[in-house]
Amino acid sequence: MPVVVVSAQTPLGRLVVARLRAEGAEVRALVDSPAADLGVPTALTEWDEEERVGAVFEGAHTVVALGGGTQARRVHPHLRDAGVRRLIVVTGPDERVPPGVADAEVVVVRRRTAERFWRRPSERDLAALADEVVAADRRE
Repeated sequence: MPVVVVSAQTPLGRLVVARLRAEGAEVRALVDSPAADLGVPTALTEWDEEERVGAVFEGAHTVVALGGGTQARRVHPHLRDAGVRRLIVVTGPDERVPPGVADAEVVVVRRRTAERFWRRPSERDLAALADEVVAADRRE
């Protein structure tokens, strides 16, 4: 079953997509700004395009929300109808995550700093965070 990476156009998103593909996962990308070819089916969409967003999530096992709690709240309405089983939310160290989202298991991966990871993270920190996200997808 596919994994959908939201904000896949970011440096972290590109790394997560590449690592999931290397693991053999079927990956889809949801981007909110034009992105170079990510090597996976990619949808450019706005959050108010509910049908389009829902179609990207349809049949996915996992959704990875790289934009923290705010993005998790945007993703939430689409999870139940799409049959998503797991939501991985990447947050800052002190950010609150919405409790129980639809019928999905929620896994929180916390950044070590409050710095937004799509600005200028170190390569080492970015790689470590991507590894944590991929490991969270492997949970059974």
